[in-house]
Amino acid sequence: YVADSLFTVGYTCSDGTTGTLTVKDGGTASVGNLPLLTTCTLSETAKPATTDGSYAYGTETWTPSNTVTIASSDPVAAVTLTNPITRVLGGFQVTKQVTGAVAGYVTGSLFTVSYTCSNGTTGTLTLSNGSTTGAAGLPVGTTCTLTESAKPATNGSTYAYQAESWSPSNVVTITANGTANTVALTLTNPINNTPARVLAAVVARPASLPVTGASNTFLLMVIAGLLIIAGGCFVTAAKLED
Repeated sequence: YVADSLFTVGYTCSDGTTGTLTVKDGGTASVGNLPLLTTCTLSETAKPATTDGSYAYGTETWTPSNTVTIASSDPVAAVTLTNPITRVLGGFQVTKQVTGAVAGYVTGSLFTVSYTCSNGTTGTLTLSNGSTTGAAGLPVGTTCTLTESAKPATNGSTYAYQAESWSPSNVVTITANGTANTVALTLTNPINNTPARVLAAVVARPASLPVTGASNTFLLMVIAGLLIIAGGCFVTAAKLED
């Protein structure tokens, strides 16, 4: 409630009297010179602004009633108008998604998200892939900035987390909405897989040596030697016949 700000009350009476009253918290306003047995109906026609959007007026109440009759036994009809104010609270919810080479994610391992809000609230959240968690009890209009402060280890050295992304943003303002004033965020962590390179060992094998003339010469020498021996045997045989 803004101190000394005014509420407006309209009234209509059975004798034709109409008008408005303005009254602040704790104040009293009145209408006089009404004939006895006059009946008047009162209604609150305007409320002042609250200190900020996180506060809201509830439904006003009248005690004993918003309809009064001026009685001869009590010529002053006293009415109390009460205006409750409630704090409008909300929060945010973060859903974690791991994409890409999801085999690199260790099932159930946790990411850490830190947040700092304009009303001084701070905290951390822990999320696994597919989970949703958040913060509540934040006044509407509060702005919070979220950062991913830690990632879990991957399932092997070939996997690596890439830069995370926030949707719609990592800066969120709590607004009044139909989901308990809660704003939904998605935090996505892509994983890449870079397999290790394998170097193939190459063994050099010497090429077959070309056939040279040396082996042919040796073969001819063997054949010539055999012919000489055969010739000698023939001459010997011929000598014996003579």
